[in-house]
Amino acid sequence: MNKIDIVESYINRCTEEHTMESAKKLVNNILGVFSNYIDGITLNLDLFDYSRISSLRTVDYIGDVSLLKENLNFTRHL
Repeated sequence: MNKIDIVESYINRCTEEHTMESAKKLVNNILGVFSNYIDGITLNLDLFDYSRISSLRTVDYIGDVSLLKENLNFTRHL
């Protein structure tokens, strides 16, 4: 599997319907795979939002999956 195929597979996983738990696993998986290769991949993710951390509100992993999908789509076209 080449790099483009790997990115495509994660984009496809992002388009599936997710529970908060499955979204959390996917976010962690994507970050584990791509964080060393995509600069700024964590920018604007709810998981890393300081205001969320300080207020102890729940992370919107489903929203983070959507944002990561767009990030991967953008990266795929570079």
